[in-house]
Amino acid sequence: MKKAKVFCVCVFAVLSFLTAQLFASDIAYDNFGPDYTHASWGSWFGARTIDPDTIYTAGTSFVSEINGYLDSLTLAIDDIHRRSNVNFNLSLFTDHQGILGTQFWSQTFTYDFYANEVFHAEGIGGPWLNSGTKYWLVADGTGLLPELTWRSNDQNVYGDVLLICDVPEEPFTIYENVVNRAMKVEVVVPEPATLAFLAVGAILAGRVRK
Repeated sequence: MKKAKVFCVCVFAVLSFLTAQLFASDIAYDNFGPDYTHASWGSWFGARTIDPDTIYTAGTSFVSEINGYLDSLTLAIDDIHRRSNVNFNLSLFTDHQGILGTQFWSQTFTYDFYANEVFHAEGIGGPWLNSGTKYWLVADGTGLLPELTWRSNDQNVYGDVLLICDVPEEPFTIYENVVNRAMKVEVVVPEPATLAFLAVGAILAGRVRK
């Protein structure tokens, strides 16, 4: 009986280790400098204090370097008023001939910009990103009064940047091949072979416990 219990403990220890390795994050895109340095300028979004009736949305393109499910985002977004609870939306779009394609993910975040200089969210559980595929990440300020700014990178990494305005005379502008906004995208990649091994291990452990 003791041997069975020891075996169970060993099996669960191995399973726990492999699960941790299985869901370890990897970098799909990163243009930050060392220690998350970035430029002091960029694109602001949300409603401006001087013009609260006009809403701006900022976005930037990136090409994923690996396959995986979106797990975390680190963006050089800040609130010029340094508020502690600010809501804004992030969305992912496909690329369609250099402009926004289909939206396939969106989430609202509440963030403390008083205590943090850059935005960071992990454990997102987002959609699958394909290696070598171009996407658009869009920061939506709709319904928000605070002015938010998405700073550019300081590593001279170029890409496409967009600015959307909700007034008819200037609805949509894309700036091609400019200094991209600072961002880091991390994904998790489940390995089918490891998943199968974990399933077999769980079955064996269950039989031993019986």
